[in-house]
Amino acid sequence: MKKRSLLHFLGLLLVLAVFAAAACLLAYELRKNDMTFAKIRDSLVQIPLSHIAIALGVTVVNYVIILVGYDYLAFRFAEVPISLARIAFAALVSYPFSYNFGATVAGAPLRYRLYSSWGIPLTKIVQLLLILALTFWFGVFFISGVLFVRWPLHIPHEQLQAISTKLVTEWHIHENVVTWFRFLFSNSRPFGILLLALTALYVGASFFHRGSLKVLRWTLPVPPFRLTLYQIGIASADMLVAASVLHALLPPIHGGYLKVLEVYLVAYVLVVLSHVPGGWGVLEAVMMTLLESLNLVRDPVANMPKVFAAIIVFRVIYFLLPLLFAAVMVGWHEYALRKKWIPAVAADPDGQAEGPARPEGMNGRAGRSGAAEPRRHAPSE
Repeated sequence: MKKRSLLHFLGLLLVLAVFAAAACLLAYELRKNDMTFAKIRDSLVQIPLSHIAIALGVTVVNYVIILVGYDYLAFRFAEVPISLARIAFAALVSYPFSYNFGATVAGAPLRYRLYSSWGIPLTKIVQLLLILALTFWFGVFFISGVLFVRWPLHIPHEQLQAISTKLVTEWHIHENVVTWFRFLFSNSRPFGILLLALTALYVGASFFHRGSLKVLRWTLPVPPFRLTLYQIGIASADMLVAASVLHALLPPIHGGYLKVLEVYLVAYVLVVLSHVPGGWGVLEAVMMTLLESLNLVRDPVANMPKVFAAIIVFRVIYFLLPLLFAAVMVGWHEYALRKKWIPAVAADPDGQAEGPARPEGMNGRAGRSGAAEPRRHAPSE
């Protein structure tokens, strides 16, 4: 018990340290660019209310429809008899914690807490976590690969060196992360081809293979072909919608939405490589540095404070407001558990009749790994 309390305390310290580091980084950037509070306040006020309303509406659509639908398909594949209300609840509280603190630090543990409290077996929980993680990342691989191949981000060598130096000296981004940045984005087309090849391998495995796939020491669930396509499509849509929220808030950008999407995906990749929970400081640093260094901002002297203000509002709308909602709902859930208001899944009043039947391509008997074993699809499918 003491060990668990110590780990909990250390986890809180880590979160506080990340917040403090992010605050220091942002304060440094404000001083360096002479972005006074008055300038930022004026820039925030200048963001049209209609653009903020669009960003809020698109964020709600993404969380409620796209992300909930993503989890819904995973549950149908795992054959867990659970109501759509519970699927939606788990999605709406888990994703904000994942986005703000990282999937490993907060998202997966929170999902485990919710699923286990509802009586879902451990094997099913592991299966759900794996399938959600795998198809999400292959969705990111797919949309990034298409973008980096079709519209490659080519940064000239001198400019790449200048951006790398700025990330290290001014934003204090770890040298290893910046090394990856120089390697991957001196010309993004080869990197995009690699991402598309990895995605094709996974999709091919789902078409030709059944049950699970053994990779070294790990056994990975391989969903049916159609489900794989659905999940990758939904994960890609998540990235597309997130970038559209940012684009709605930014001042005029050369290249429009596609350039904003590309910068956002580069920042997202570097957030993952940095291992900073939620990408605090890293996301802002990379987006601001790329938008400024690649001359994507029209009239940068006047508009860079507006870019910073837009990224702040984006962080609030897309990350922090959903986190506030999620924190309240998690608190209510814990209180309801103590009061024994929430029945286990097996005792759910809707039972096996919850929700519609599984989508086509998700039928089959369970194999030894506990994953549903899909039927083979004819090539015409």
